[in-house]
Amino acid sequence: MASINLHADSLATVTCISNNFIDHYMSGLNGDELKVYLMLLRCIYGTGVVFSVSSAAERLGISAGKVRTSLDRLSSAGLVTLGYDDEGELCDIQMLPLSTEVTEENDGQLSFNLTSDRPVSHASKETTSFDSVSNSAVKTVAKSAIMSSSEDTNSPVSADSDSIGGGIPPAAQHDMSSYDLDSDPELSQILFIAERYLGKELNNNGMNMILYWHIELGMNEDMIDYLITSTLDAGKRSSNMNIMNYMNKIAISWYKQGIHTVKEAMDEKKQHSANALAVKKALGVSGNLAPAELEYIDKWFNQWHFSQEMVVDACNRTRTSIGTSNWNYVNEILSTWHDKGYTDLSQTAEDDRKHSEKIKSRSASGKTQAPKKNCFNSYSEKNDYDSKAIEAMLLKNNTF
Repeated sequence: MASINLHADSLATVTCISNNFIDHYMSGLNGDELKVYLMLLRCIYGTGVVFSVSSAAERLGISAGKVRTSLDRLSSAGLVTLGYDDEGELCDIQMLPLSTEVTEENDGQLSFNLTSDRPVSHASKETTSFDSVSNSAVKTVAKSAIMSSSEDTNSPVSADSDSIGGGIPPAAQHDMSSYDLDSDPELSQILFIAERYLGKELNNNGMNMILYWHIELGMNEDMIDYLITSTLDAGKRSSNMNIMNYMNKIAISWYKQGIHTVKEAMDEKKQHSANALAVKKALGVSGNLAPAELEYIDKWFNQWHFSQEMVVDACNRTRTSIGTSNWNYVNEILSTWHDKGYTDLSQTAEDDRKHSEKIKSRSASGKTQAPKKNCFNSYSEKNDYDSKAIEAMLLKNNTF
């Protein structure tokens, strides 16, 4: 039988996955960890793809906290090493090579003895996987934090006075110090996550606030995880209570809007992102953006990696050229710039200058483009008609 050639025309778009990973590691990862690992490979083998915790969370449909947890697990599994800067921020991820020794056991089956050449990162930061923390240990951490609280020990959380009403639950009257954590394992995990992300033990008022979100506002672990990580990613790193008060306003706002899932919260965040607001202002539009419009914004900023300045300039050109807000027109402008490899306005300005000089040169040489012929101008002008003959014809026909 003749051999069959197998080929493809788009090899550049392929992401390679190690057989060693598939044979040994993949079964030991959960869905989120597998997603993050594949995204890392996509960024390694792709072009123009930048990895960040927030962008990965948005593209994978999971919270930033789950991305960080997955990276910790991948590091523990020997698949990556993580590097941190002096402030403890993740700044380096190294994909580790895997080597395999295949041996044949007594039953004839192949077994894999995998090792990884894992270098020691001098910037490494000790991490703890949530999976390695027992439920009892989580409860111990939470309870010890409650007992060590020294301020506002009897002050239940209260929602802002202007946010009460409109279906918003009143201030929770639960006292965390007397709350039975054994009856709510999810809350124990939420408290552990919150303290890990914030880097400090929560005081009793902060814990009561989380209890309010969980019990009164009905927020589950994923929602609170996303609330905290998205707030920290936005740069809200002031004092703990300022962060808690800021997050409390967001939690109440989500409740008012009927936002109860991470996806709904992500969609709402996109509506109010700095990039979306800049585009809306430049195009003179108001209200929530349609899904197709949000896809445009994602493509311009996250896929084509244009700066806000360039996208706004394309919006301004659109309104100047056609006098209205047309998303397709903006996209055509940015698509042209992307194809030309433009990355800043100096390149578009040079394009404008060359175009202007070309027009001036054409005008100076007197070469103007003749109008296209149509039913109104396809005739040839003739002024050599015989006026006396026309007059005789009119008299004959009794026109006068």
